Amino acid sequence: MKQLNKTDVAVVGGGIMGLAFALEAIRRQKKVTVFERNPSARGASVRNFGMIYPLGMRPGKIFERALRTRNLWLELGQSAKFWFNPCGSLLVARSKEEIVVLEEFVSSRQDIKGLRLLTLKEALKKSPGLVQDGLLGALWSESEICVDPQDAIQKISLWLENCGVNFKNSTTVTVVESGQLIANGEQWYAEQIIICSGSDLQTLFPNEFRNSGLVNCQLQMFRTNAQPCSWLLGPMLASGLSLLHYTAFTALKSYQTLKDRLTKEHPKLLELGIHVLVSQHSHGRITVGDSHEYGDTPAIFYQKEIEGLIRNYLSSFLTLPDAQVSERWLGNYVSHPSGEPWIYKPTDGVMLVNGIGGVGMTTGFGLAQEILPEC
Repeated sequence: MKQLNKTDVAVVGGGIMGLAFALEAIRRQKKVTVFERNPSARGASVRNFGMIYPLGMRPGKIFERALRTRNLWLELGQSAKFWFNPCGSLLVARSKEEIVVLEEFVSSRQDIKGLRLLTLKEALKKSPGLVQDGLLGALWSESEICVDPQDAIQKISLWLENCGVNFKNSTTVTVVESGQLIANGEQWYAEQIIICSGSDLQTLFPNEFRNSGLVNCQLQMFRTNAQPCSWLLGPMLASGLSLLHYTAFTALKSYQTLKDRLTKEHPKLLELGIHVLVSQHSHGRITVGDSHEYGDTPAIFYQKEIEGLIRNYLSSFLTLPDAQVSERWLGNYVSHPSGEPWIYKPTDGVMLVNGIGGVGMTTGFGLAQEILPEC
């Protein structure tokens, strides 16, 4: 007699959200199976800066979610033994409008530990590569953690496998119904099915996704050669344009004045959704990006013009010993206009989780903690 394929919780997608749900389910003593269509995760979960960035999250529920996620990253770094660096972050300011926004932010966010506005000299001490000319100060936050996303995803998967999670890689789920699914032609039974399909909105429940309001976003990023061993970036870096990108700052009274100035100074950058972030992993290379192109018909090819704009803006606040590019890539994620993740239950025991935007690394574990008890 053929043995039935059964699991308590089936997770479709082996990226960061799929792993977050697998982690929470295994902690609740559930039998968990993760189905990943590729040999390993290849989407947004491995095409990012590796920035765990609570600082940029809107105050309230999402910020608290990010803090819980941060704490889980620290735990997993010890357990799964991947490289991580609790290096904190700097957000550099090069105009009086940026300084005013940062001052208002510091005074309004007493809930963030270790938050401080640094002078020019203090900022240079934290990150010696900063361009001194024009630098007015920087926002220092100790909350941020840097990981190497490819290394972290791989080792978390291996650790979860050792904890009992069943990984079915190179396995495409083509049909999902209440209590069952078809994967590579085989039938599986599950009490709960959680679909974390990332930017694939066509394979499963395409009509539901089509009517969800979710929006695709394509990014451009690149990575430099390894820097000299004696040179370290220090904290991860964000720029003045990041003040327009992250929701943590949009409600500040001084925000609009800054937006007006940056719109006038950098219209092309804002049109392309460019704000510049910088991180450095254990291999010494520097990851830089990114742009944001929203809609269903993004450019097919990597655009050197966009890279040039990013590099020019980067050079205004950071000098690298070796700025030669070694890798370039396009990334995709899906977001929802509400700014909240999109969670939908099309039938009993099935849940679609998507639209987390570009903050899956920062909020994913905390979101899974909130949602899983409802399953």
